Amino acid sequence: RPAMFEARNLCVEQKFAQSLDGTSIPYFVIRRKDVPMDGSNPTLIDAYGGFEHSMIPHYSGGVGAGWLERGGIKVIANIRGGGEYGPSWHKAALREKRHKCFEDVDAIAQALIRSGVTSYEKLALIGGSNGGLLVGNVITRSTGAKLFGAAVCQVPLLDMKRYSHLLAGASWMAEYGNPDIPEDWNFLRSFSPYHVLRHDILGISEEIEENKTLSSSNIGKTNKGDMKEDEKKDETWKCPKILFTTSTMDDRVHPGHARKMVSSLQNEAGLAKAPVVCYWENVEGGHGGAADNSQIAEMWTITYEFLVKALDF
Repeated sequence: RPAMFEARNLCVEQKFAQSLDGTSIPYFVIRRKDVPMDGSNPTLIDAYGGFEHSMIPHYSGGVGAGWLERGGIKVIANIRGGGEYGPSWHKAALREKRHKCFEDVDAIAQALIRSGVTSYEKLALIGGSNGGLLVGNVITRSTGAKLFGAAVCQVPLLDMKRYSHLLAGASWMAEYGNPDIPEDWNFLRSFSPYHVLRHDILGISEEIEENKTLSSSNIGKTNKGDMKEDEKKDETWKCPKILFTTSTMDDRVHPGHARKMVSSLQNEAGLAKAPVVCYWENVEGGHGGAADNSQIAEMWTITYEFLVKALDF
């Protein structure tokens, strides 16, 4: 088959970043050989970090033509939770150790900025499904949110209180934990982006959420009576420009995860905290987000158009 983009001027480099606990985290940098290392390069980190899935460089016409040929840099993050170093690498980020995934992404982002590959204004993060959970956590953590100018959150898990009751969610409890067990919810709560956003950042009463469901017409919306005087907002947090994508027909991760997160960002965070919140829901497509080549092309066109504008590429 003919080449879909010019690859002769590209190089692939493996580098390592030191995570918060001192662990060395590998990542691949894919770029044109002639891009300057002056912090000006639009850079996209692709991360997953779960279910022993290994992320490796591979040929992609969409990435090549839509990103690399233009001078963008693609980074593949081999964070803990994946299978790059075998079962122990996966187990290192299970359940109560899930925060290791987010710390690993932070470390890679910091290394890219420090080495002159990019700057935070030019740095974006993308992830889907479990990777969407990762993106949701990075942008709602004070350290991660300050490292990225943009993010793409695809078919994500975001409400970890209800995930196990929706579609295929119950089959992932070995990975995340069981939210119906109080001991598990104690740590699940810490990496449930929806709850972190609503309660830790926006200061909305946690008791109110017990009466809301994913199918409710007022998901993500809050009345004045929902606020408590002792609830404190995090005034320092600011959301990167972000695109959420999902599918109405997703049979694995319920689209309500993305819907209610976007609703909260748009209705509660305000323009000062969330300057750009974009949302695209395809009616068809299942967990892949697209049902055929035409829909795939549309989905990735929307994604790259968002990134180009968000990073001023």
